[in-house]
Amino acid sequence: YDDLAKEVGIGDHNSGIIDEQERLELKCQIDFYIAKIYDITEDELKYILSKFPIVKDEVKNGVMKEFKRVD
Repeated sequence: YDDLAKEVGIGDHNSGIIDEQERLELKCQIDFYIAKIYDITEDELKYILSKFPIVKDEVKNGVMKEFKRVD
């Protein structure tokens, strides 16, 4: 992935976010902002997340926490 990392300006694959907790928080923030782009309500987001059994609860909870924090 070093070529891709250089292409996007972060040097190499070790220069990105490698801390698992920080990656989780960023993923939740991204998922939240995607929901906002599509004007998804809190109830709709809960429903959508409930339809993805392979998504870990910590991700689902993190997205909802981000929704409440920002909205």
